Amino acid sequence: MELFHYLQPPKKNWIAYPGIPNQQSLGGEVDFFDGTEGWFQRAKIDVAILGVPEGRNSDFKDSENVPSEVRRWLYGMRNVSSDVRIADLGDVLGNTLNDRYQALGDVVSALVRENIQVLLIGGSQDLSLPASRFVSNYPGKYNIAVFDTFLDVDVLSQDFSASSFIPKLVEDLGESLEEISFLGNQLYYCSKEQEEYLRNHYFPVYRLRQLRGEKIDQCEVVLRDSTVMSFDMTSVKGEPGPVEGMLMPNGFSHEEACRIFWYAGASDNLKLAALFNLTSLARGDGNSHSGPLGAQMLWHFLEGYGARWRDFPFRPLEDYELKVVYFEEFDENLSFYYNSENERWWIKVPDSSCEKIVACHSDDYRLALEKELPEVWWRYFLKTNESVDLNKR
Repeated sequence: MELFHYLQPPKKNWIAYPGIPNQQSLGGEVDFFDGTEGWFQRAKIDVAILGVPEGRNSDFKDSENVPSEVRRWLYGMRNVSSDVRIADLGDVLGNTLNDRYQALGDVVSALVRENIQVLLIGGSQDLSLPASRFVSNYPGKYNIAVFDTFLDVDVLSQDFSASSFIPKLVEDLGESLEEISFLGNQLYYCSKEQEEYLRNHYFPVYRLRQLRGEKIDQCEVVLRDSTVMSFDMTSVKGEPGPVEGMLMPNGFSHEEACRIFWYAGASDNLKLAALFNLTSLARGDGNSHSGPLGAQMLWHFLEGYGARWRDFPFRPLEDYELKVVYFEEFDENLSFYYNSENERWWIKVPDSSCEKIVACHSDDYRLALEKELPEVWWRYFLKTNESVDLNKR
């Protein structure tokens, strides 16, 4: 596929930070797409940065300059610690909204097919759908992690937009989708109908209170098994919300947002990480944090990418410590697998067709030792035994 037709080359324009010479900057190491077909033939890429200045199907209309604004703050930073080969492909072109959807899907699919990690700068979160369609081209089932204050589900309407894209995503990906995890949701922005929709699909929801502070490492567990991460900037405290003039009073801290992106970069399974709903406009206090903060988040992703372990499923389970907990009440053995090198855990969960191993937290093993079945085990049990009532467990 001739990708150069889909792309507008990026501008090499970034802020020079005090004390960091250009030869030590991230921008000094990035390979920038030059607009020619030959560039793709000679480029060696591990991670491709891709901008999508698109917001016509959302309440966030200020998307035209966002990718360039984030790049301006990103490339003057110090280069990352590893030898990861980073390329900036510029921005995805498209005259109409559907043109851009199609182009984005084609570009991401082509990059993933070449085993290139995609780091996407939006744009609005409806872009998650065309960007994620590549998973339908591969066998098996895949997980998506969505970080958002709001649940983008409208059960009363068939409209597709940035605030209602989830049902269309579920419909289009079909059998390729294992589950969507929702992280950072705030209950007062969630309707009962939205909750019921997610519950009927057995999609896990992690409220903001479950992930703050020391609990932030729960995000690593979810991202370890995810193929796609869609991160809405409204999930960060102090960032502009979907209503004009609104700044989010609660959310992840800036440090936690960077930590989440480091976890995403370190995930062996992740193919696409996308950052949506940034703004280059000034906030109520006359400042805009989206550009500098978005740049720091992307930098942490690139730093995390260099720390990938090639863990399970790329390593055999025999490489890990097997820990079995017996539940006499259910006559059930729970099998855990532990990597002592990085303190990661996995658990065998019920599945109707095969032995299924999923990432879990050390707390899940601790709960099992206390004879309490972990929530992750229950969720998969209910998927394979739909007649069981969770409230009666």
